[in-house]
Parts: sequence; C-alpha cells; structure tokens
Amino acid sequence: MDSIEIKNSIIKLLGQLSGTQLKEVLSFLKDILRKNGTSQNKELLDLAGTWDEESLIEMEEAIKDCEKINYDEW
Repeated sequence: MDSIEIKNSIIKLLGQLSGTQLKEVLSFLKDILRKNGTSQNKELLDLAGTWDEESLIEMEEAIKDCEKINYDEW
C-alpha cells in the first residue's frame, strides 16, 4: 500500500468516527508529530513575533505573580 492509498483509507475511516473519536485521533497525530519535533517547532515558530509589547508586559507580570511563594499556604 503506497502513501496515497494509506491517506485515502484513513480519510475514509475518519468519516465513520464520532466527534470525540476525531479529537482523540487528532491528539494522537499531534503526539506523533511532537515526538518527531516537527509540530512543536512549527508551533513555536508560528508564535514568533505575534505578541505586541502590551501583551508581552502583561504576560511577564502574570509570570512574576506565579513565581511568588506564599509560605503561609504550605
């Protein structure tokens, strides 16, 4: 079976799945790509340059709040 036949078989089988099952398949495929490093790198590159200065400052402030330790809660 060549790659085109495999893709066509997958597409045909996907049509028989429920929405929940499709989400599981999507998650599985993303995991496979992530293990190869291709998906994760692309996701990070897609984010490059997308945050404006104001959003960056907000995120930095949120991170600072998370770095604080409240010893009374321990």
